Amino acid sequence: GIDEDAKKALSKLCCDVHMSVEAHSLRFWDELRRKFYVSPKSYLDLIEMYTKLLDEKRSELSEKRDRFKNGLDKMVEVGEVIEQSKKDLDDLAPVLVEKSKATDELLIVVSKDKA
Repeated sequence: GIDEDAKKALSKLCCDVHMSVEAHSLRFWDELRRKFYVSPKSYLDLIEMYTKLLDEKRSELSEKRDRFKNGLDKMVEVGEVIEQSKKDLDDLAPVLVEKSKATDELLIVVSKDKA
């Protein structure tokens, strides 16, 4: 069920609702000359509705938390891939310089052979 904090909040809500309904029912009587009664079943329905809504909101919050965590995990994973790619590029930089020199030398040889 319901934890203690939720029970306290629910009992306060019932008191607030009762006071509000009492005030509005007096106004209802004054304006329309009609009685409005609140039965114990009304409070049971209120509690049932509250617990359903609480469960729905907790479920929504849990889903959002899971999606956030998954997104955060993906961001960490992408960061690790980027770091590994930077290391790979740093490791390949000397090879690139060497290949670039070899290509320049080959271009010089080919241009001499053409001339």
